[in-house]
Amino acid sequence: LARWLPAPTLIPSPTPTLAPDQVAARFGPQLQTATDAGNWSRALEIVRIVQGIDPAGDQVRQWAFDTHMAYGRTLVDDDDVAAALEQFDAAVTAFPDNTQATLWQEVSRLYLAADDAMAAGDGAAALGYLRQAHDRMPGYGDVHARLVDMYLQQGEAAIASSTWAAAIELLSEGRERLPEEEHVTDLLATAYARRAAARREQGNLDAERADLEAVLALRPDDEEARTRYDRVMYILFPPKRIEINLTTQH
Repeated sequence: LARWLPAPTLIPSPTPTLAPDQVAARFGPQLQTATDAGNWSRALEIVRIVQGIDPAGDQVRQWAFDTHMAYGRTLVDDDDVAAALEQFDAAVTAFPDNTQATLWQEVSRLYLAADDAMAAGDGAAALGYLRQAHDRMPGYGDVHARLVDMYLQQGEAAIASSTWAAAIELLSEGRERLPEEEHVTDLLATAYARRAAARREQGNLDAERADLEAVLALRPDDEEARTRYDRVMYILFPPKRIEINLTTQH
């Protein structure tokens, strides 16, 4: 009977076809492992792979954004701002309206502009770029330390050239922006002290007194300024003596 019956035909089970987002999702654990290990070359490779699989997928776009941002911040900490900017540019490409990515991108450009200005010997322009970067993100890399150094460099240059008004204006602004930086405050006091000495040579005791008062307000323990201030006050306001004659009641 078996020989007479036809052999059964095997019908294979259909293989399910995965959607692009499902295929891309399988790379999630690998991407997380690479990111956690700081293996950025591998992380970026995975991002490129999933972008090729599902370029318009929301999950892929988010992975790309997160990876570029995390790597960019790492590069900023490593003082490689030029490379970091490339990562922030890529993050903005993924999410053009993301304010966080745009902020990091803008501050990176300002930081690099300050480098270019310094290389060109334009300290004033470099200071301007660093001020803008610090205003937008004071915790960005070493921007705070660089801004302090720039105020000190420009202030010392102004003092050395005896441009007292410029030195005092610049350092006063620096002290207002960076009140916790004692070096800026101390250099501002020095600028006032040097101008006070110049005014003493000019015989302008009233102006010298005003500058010495500014020095003492900034450096209360400055003994040299205190001594000179007392001398100026003695000259400007000499002590008076009152005699009373008890006999004549005068």
